[in-house]
Amino acid sequence: MTVGNAKAIDLFAERKGKILPIQVKSIYKKKNVGWPIMEDQVRPDCFYIFVVLNGDKMEPPDYYIGHSEEIQPLIKQYATRGILDRSSVNNPEYKDRWDKLSQNS
Repeated sequence: MTVGNAKAIDLFAERKGKILPIQVKSIYKKKNVGWPIMEDQVRPDCFYIFVVLNGDKMEPPDYYIGHSEEIQPLIKQYATRGILDRSSVNNPEYKDRWDKLSQNS
């Protein structure tokens, strides 16, 4: 596992004796287009929590939760960068879906 802005895991959770790796990505305000993430850095069998901190509005954060298999196809990959557009996860399939972390794998 590497550290920094690479393939590190932010959190480990345990569910029924199985370890769940969790990666957390955040942006400061809603007007940001999305989260920088390279398609080839998406870890298999990892959950991703994308956070909009809403720092510009001083509102509670927004959370979007998905598994790597759901997230990877949504990433727009360019030559030197990748991005997950906020609009691609701003729907009931991802918003506040904490239940995904407790579902059977």
